[in-house]
Amino acid sequence: MSTSATATLAPSFGYRAFSAISFDELLDQHVEHPAELSLHDCLDLVMRDGRLLLQASAGAGKSTLARRLLDTVDREGIRTASRGVLLDLRIVDVPQSGSTDELAEHLLTLAGLADSRISQPKTVLVLDGLNEANRTLAQPLLEAAELLASGNPWLGVLVTDRLSRRELPSRRWKIAGLTSTTNDDIIAAVGTLPTVGLALLRSPFFLDRVNPEDPETGRSALFSEELATVLPEQGKADALAEVALAAYETLRQPLLTLDSVRAAIGDVSTEDLLASGILLEPINGERGRFQHQLWHDYLAARALADEPSKWTAPAFNALTLRSSSADALVLLLEQCPSELVDDLLRRVYDWNLYAAAHLLANSDEAAPATSGAMLALLGERRFDAVLPTSVQAADALRLIPGELSGLYLQAKSPEDVRATAITQLPNDAAYQAWVRLFASDDALWVLSRLEDADPLDGWTAANVLRRCVTPDLADDVVALAGSADTVIGWRAVHVLGALRGGTLEALFGILTDAAANEHVRFGALRSYIEQSSRTPDPAVRIQALQRLAAVALELVVDVRLGRELERALVLVDPPAGWADAVTPVIETLLLASPDEVEHQRWETVGRRVVGRQS
Repeated sequence: MSTSATATLAPSFGYRAFSAISFDELLDQHVEHPAELSLHDCLDLVMRDGRLLLQASAGAGKSTLARRLLDTVDREGIRTASRGVLLDLRIVDVPQSGSTDELAEHLLTLAGLADSRISQPKTVLVLDGLNEANRTLAQPLLEAAELLASGNPWLGVLVTDRLSRRELPSRRWKIAGLTSTTNDDIIAAVGTLPTVGLALLRSPFFLDRVNPEDPETGRSALFSEELATVLPEQGKADALAEVALAAYETLRQPLLTLDSVRAAIGDVSTEDLLASGILLEPINGERGRFQHQLWHDYLAARALADEPSKWTAPAFNALTLRSSSADALVLLLEQCPSELVDDLLRRVYDWNLYAAAHLLANSDEAAPATSGAMLALLGERRFDAVLPTSVQAADALRLIPGELSGLYLQAKSPEDVRATAITQLPNDAAYQAWVRLFASDDALWVLSRLEDADPLDGWTAANVLRRCVTPDLADDVVALAGSADTVIGWRAVHVLGALRGGTLEALFGILTDAAANEHVRFGALRSYIEQSSRTPDPAVRIQALQRLAAVALELVVDVRLGRELERALVLVDPPAGWADAVTPVIETLLLASPDEVEHQRWETVGRRVVGRQS
């Protein structure tokens, strides 16, 4: 019997899966219409290899496909498997710490599979919504799934997730994706193939909701229209939006309490929402949730759409669940006044380049000068010294449609990127003003632009200055790192990473100042590691990393600093002896790991560092 924690709408059109041998291939096939897999093919993959990661964008039908797969098992009792169980990771109680063994056992218990496992029939276990679990649990859950699959030959594990590069625990994992809806699906649903808004209808979630008489309606408009049929009073809809945003700020998951909803819109309207299916009854304790995370995203974004003064880093952190999902930003972009779209894009860029790239991949509302500049900056990031940054920039470019993103992916060097950028938009005055800065090698002039109020220009200056900064300007940049304007401080510490020494002491002071702004400390950590790798004196490098090891335990208490330490230690082209120099940092964290999950985290970082060295 398949067990599901929630009912799901099942559109009449099909969901088409395809397999990939890597995340890179998954991204490529995501846009290239690959050969399809049937439900039975998917079941064969799950049970033959024991583990399958199904990744696709929000609303692509991951959960629905998983439930259809389990329905197939129930209905047909087929040879591959005879039973299916689904755990919705949004709502099941997953421990925040402990060993991989304990987590795996906990999942078996939740699924009702812990007893008499030797005599269990062949079973498919679906872990639905890896991206919707607590962000720190994503990798431990994959490790636990690996342990379940390797230790129980009767069990196959299917994990659903949004498009995100994951560290797979073994080579036995297979990856699958979902294709977008076809022209035939769209014509069957709306009676025609629209010339506007076609990209939206490629999503099953939205195609199922579109009004056939107005198929060019935007995604936010679809949510607004459906909500208005249940909450016709705009004041109540706005109050619900505030509740949704507050829940993201406090719970950091797509959950909320029904008491908070009742307090905002009243008992009657709350019951209307429940009856409509937009809001679902609590299953785990007191927390309820919306029918789909996109509903929560839409409402939380609605609370910010008309308030540019609230478009700040804390708000973006809340809206994206600490950068784990940028879909809510797309819905914010759609709802903000058209004359403020470019302003929003630049503010998002000021906070997170890759979130801005996600907006470019999912919206065509950016001014050409803005999108052209951001694409060039992503192209240059492909040549970053830190491997995860380089990979992330390439991933972002591959998801952004258009010829220009392809040109930046094909660039062989930063010089190629600049040469391409210079030839774009010759008649666009705004772009030409920007590209003059991007292509400049006048360090003094670029330094003067580091304090630009415009986020795009200010960060462009920081990236350009990394190319042309000279040691005689180091003191000036260090002075800016202490600016009362924390964004300018963040830009300045970013520049310091490009130097070959001389400011390690200043960076260490910023990094270890618990009172300093979190973004400035974040940038200082990365630049401290990067400058340590660039110094020509191995003794200086070793000493710098020993100092980092001495404070590493204090740093990783801050989740964001811990993640950046994890990333920044892995370099594209590390200097000789880098793995040995980094060893004290890794060993400190390994020895102090409070549980097996944390221990495995730093073991993985150590393996990556050694792998790059070899």
